[in-house]
Amino acid sequence: MSRKFASLILGLLVLSFAPALLAQVNFASISGKVTDPSTAAVANAKVTIQAKETGAVRSLTTNNEGLFEAGSLLPGAYTVKVE
Repeated sequence: MSRKFASLILGLLVLSFAPALLAQVNFASISGKVTDPSTAAVANAKVTIQAKETGAVRSLTTNNEGLFEAGSLLPGAYTVKVE
C-alpha cells in the first residue's frame, strides 16, 4: 500500500468521526436536599422544577433522606418549588 493511499484512508477515517463529535449535547442537572426548620430530612416531598425560558416542568419526589436530582436538563434558569 502506498503512503499516499494510507494517508487518504486515514483522513477519511478521521472525517467519518466528525459528525459524532458535532452531535454532543450539553445537559445540566439540579439536585438538593429538602429539610424542615429543625434540619431533619423531608421524605416524599414533591419537588417541581420549571424552566423559566420554556415553561417546561419536571416533577419528582424526594427519597427517604430528603434528596432529589433532576438530570438531562437543558442549560438555563429554573425555579424550584417544594410542597
